Amino acid sequence: MSASIRQLLGYQLADDEEQARVAWLLNTFLLFFLAGSLLITLTAAIFYLFQPDPETIFTLLSGVVMTLCFAGLLFLARHGYLHLASMLLLSITWVLTSVWIFTVSGISSDSSTLVYALLVVLAGLLLGGRAAMVVTVASVVAVAGAYWAEVSGWLVVADRPVGFADVLFVGIPLLLTGVLLRYAMTSISRAIERARRNELAQIEANRELEFLRESLEQRVAERTGELERRSQQLRAATEVGRAATSILDADRLMWRVVQLIQERFGLYHVGLFVLDEMGEWATYRAGAGEAGHELSQQGFRLRVGGESMVGWCTAHNQVRIAQDVEREPMRFEHNLVAKTRSEAAVPLTVRGQVLAAISVQSSETGTFDDATMAALQTMADQVAVALDNARLFAEVQQALETSRRAYGQLSRQAWADLLHSRPEWGYRYVQGSVVRADGDWTPEMRSALQSGQPVVQNPQSVKTDSSVAGDGIAHREGAALALPLRVRGDVIGVLSVSKEAEGEIWTGQQVEVLQRLVDQLGAALESARLFGDTQRRAAREQAIRQVTEQVRSAVDVEEILRNAVAELARAMGAPRAYVRLGTEAGLLAGNTLAADDGQHDAREHVEKPEPVPSEAGG
Repeated sequence: MSASIRQLLGYQLADDEEQARVAWLLNTFLLFFLAGSLLITLTAAIFYLFQPDPETIFTLLSGVVMTLCFAGLLFLARHGYLHLASMLLLSITWVLTSVWIFTVSGISSDSSTLVYALLVVLAGLLLGGRAAMVVTVASVVAVAGAYWAEVSGWLVVADRPVGFADVLFVGIPLLLTGVLLRYAMTSISRAIERARRNELAQIEANRELEFLRESLEQRVAERTGELERRSQQLRAATEVGRAATSILDADRLMWRVVQLIQERFGLYHVGLFVLDEMGEWATYRAGAGEAGHELSQQGFRLRVGGESMVGWCTAHNQVRIAQDVEREPMRFEHNLVAKTRSEAAVPLTVRGQVLAAISVQSSETGTFDDATMAALQTMADQVAVALDNARLFAEVQQALETSRRAYGQLSRQAWADLLHSRPEWGYRYVQGSVVRADGDWTPEMRSALQSGQPVVQNPQSVKTDSSVAGDGIAHREGAALALPLRVRGDVIGVLSVSKEAEGEIWTGQQVEVLQRLVDQLGAALESARLFGDTQRRAAREQAIRQVTEQVRSAVDVEEILRNAVAELARAMGAPRAYVRLGTEAGLLAGNTLAADDGQHDAREHVEKPEPVPSEAGG
C-alpha cells in the first residue's frame, strides 16, 4: 500500500536541473489540482443531494471534467511530456475559467478572475517569461471581453446568495497564488544562491584552470625543450654516423666528431683520448670547446688505470659519470678546463678492445642523464668502429702501396732485362707495310722519352729531305707527334706518328685519342710479357716434372743414375752429362761412373735432345 502511494506521489527526475524543477512543480500542482477538482466534485455532489439546482449540476459536471483532465495531464507528466502537459494545463484552466466567467459569474459578482493571476504565475514558472506574457495578454483580453459583455447587457449576472462554493472559488486561487509566489521567491533566492555559488566555483575553477594552464605551458615548454634537445642529439648522432662513414682520415674524423658533440649537446668541453700501442697511456688527440687545441698541442695524456675518469673508463671498459665533479675522487683536474662542473668518460670499444675514450664536460651540474648518455654511447660506438676502419684502411693502403712498389720494381727489372736482351726493338709502318725500325729516333721521340710527356710539333716544313741522315735521325715534312709508352708508370718506349701532307696539324682531340690508345698498348704489352713469363715457367715446371717422373720410375740405383743423367741432358739440350757416386778418395782414384763410359755411356741410351728455350735450363 505504502509503495503504491509513493509511486503515485513520485515523479520522473530529469538530468537537467531546470527540467527537474519543472517536473517537480508540475507534478505537485497537478496533484494539488487533482485533489482540488476531486474536492470540488465531492462538494458539488453533496450539495446536489440536498439542493439539485442547475448551478450545482454544472459545478458537479465541471469538477468531473477537471478531475479527468488533471489525471490525464498527470499521466503525461509522469511519462516525460512536461512541455505538453504544462501547455495543456494552462490552456484547459484558462479555457474553463473564461467559460465560467463568460457564462455564469462575470467580473462583477465573482472572484474567478483571480485564477488568471494564478495562471500567469504558473505559466512563468512552468514555461518561462514568454508564456507568462502570452497568458497575461489573453487574460486581459478575456477580462475586457467579460466587462464589455456585462456593460452591453449580453451577459446578465443573477444575484444569488453566497455559499460555501464561493469560499472555495476565492480561497483556493488565493492560496495557490500565494504558494506559487512563495515558491517563485524561493526559487529566485535559490537561483541567486546557486548563481553566487556557481560564480565562486567558476572563479575557483578559473583559478585552477589558470594554474593548470600555467603548469601545462611550463610542462609544454619543458617537453619542447627536451624534445629539441633530443632532436639535436639525434641530429648529432646522424651527423657523427655520416662523418664516420665518409671520413677515412682518423685525425679529421676525431676533430669533426668532438666538434659535433660539443656544438649539438651544448657542452663546455669535449676531448678524445687515443690509447697507445702498449695500452699504457691515453693521449689527447682532439678537442672542442675551451682549451681543446691547446691541450692537443701540449700532447696531454693520462695513464690508463690512473687517477682520472678517462684512465678508469679505459682500464675497466665502462662509462664513468660525475654529476658533480667536486664529489668525484677519480677526476684529474686541469687548470685549462677549470669551469667543469659535471663530466662523463665514455670508452670507444671495438671487438672488446678499448681504442680510445671521449671525455664530455659541462659547466652545469647534473647534465648527463640517461637519455644523454644513451645518445653519447651510440655515437661512441659509431666513432669506435670508424676509427678502427680508418686504421684498417691505412694499413691496407700501406700494404697496397708496398705491394705496388714491389711489383713495380719487379716489372721494371723484368722490362729492363727484356730490353737489354734486345736493345733495338721497334717497327715502322711505311707505304702500307710494317718493317723493322733500326735507329729511327726523331728529336720529338727522344724528347718524349726523356720528359715522359707527349711532344707535338706542327711546323709547316722541317726539312725537304725525308731520307735518314747520317746521325740515324729521320727528318720529315709536316706535323709530328711522339707519345711515351708507359708500363706501370715507367717509360719503356715511344710511339711516333707523322702527317706528311703540308698544312696538316695534330689537334688536341687527336692527341687525346692517341694517348688513350698508347695507354691500352702499354697494358697489352705488360699482359704479353706476363703471358710469356707464364709460358716459360710452365715449360720449366713441365721439364722438371718429366725428369722427376723418369727418375722415380726406376727402382735400381744404377738405373736411377742413368735415367737422371739422360733426362737432364735431354731437358737442358746438353751434348754431355755426368753423374758420379763414391767417397772423396775413391773419386780421386778414378773409381767413377761416367755417362759416356763404354757400357754406361748415356749417349747409348739418349737420343740427341731437341733444343729448348734457354730459360728452361743452363
